[in-house]
Amino acid sequence: MVIAENDIVILYIDEDNICLVKLKNDGSITNKKGIFLHKNIIGKEYGSKIYDTLSRNFIFVLKKTPELIATSLKKKTQTLYEHDISFICLLCNALPNKKIIEAGTGTGCLTYALANCVLPHGVVHTFEYNEERYTEVKKEFEDFEDVINNIKFYHKDIINYNFEDFKNNEIDAIFLDMPNPWLCVEKAKNVLKER
Repeated sequence: MVIAENDIVILYIDEDNICLVKLKNDGSITNKKGIFLHKNIIGKEYGSKIYDTLSRNFIFVLKKTPELIATSLKKKTQTLYEHDISFICLLCNALPNKKIIEAGTGTGCLTYALANCVLPHGVVHTFEYNEERYTEVKKEFEDFEDVINNIKFYHKDIINYNFEDFKNNEIDAIFLDMPNPWLCVEKAKNVLKER
C-alpha cells in the first residue's frame, strides 16, 4: 500500500523510540538519527527504509496497528502495554459489532485497540474524568479515521454517573481502568447484557 499525504504512520527509529506521525508534504521529524522529510516517506510502501537528509541514518515507516500505537503514544498516565491490551480485549470478548464501556481513557491505547476489535458497527464508550486528558485524547483521535466513528467520548467521572445514556442489557462488556472500580459496579451492572 502506497503512503499518502495526511496518512498517519508509525516511524520506527529504534526499539526504544517509536513515534506516530501525520504526514504533511512540507513536514519533517528530527530525532537522534537526523532530519527526516515527510516528502521522502510519501509515495513509499509500508516497511520501507527512509534515510535522513544526509543519507547517513535510516528509520522504517510502518502501518499503524493497535500494538504500535500503544508503544508510540505519550505515556502521561499509567499505560497498558500490548500483552495486557490483547488479554483485556480477549476478556471483554471484544468482537465485531459489540458495545463496550471503558472507564479511564488515559492515553487511548486500549480505546484504539477495543475500537479496532468492534469494527465495523460496534461502539466503545470511553469515560475520562480528567479534562486535560479527555480533550487531548479526543483531539488526537480525530486523525484516526479508521475508528473515530466507533468511539464515543465522555468527559465524566464514572463513579458519579448513573448510566442514564444506556438502556438495560445494552452493553457487552465494561472495563474499569481506575483506582477504585468497585465504587461503580453496582450502578453499571444493569447496562450489561446477561450471558
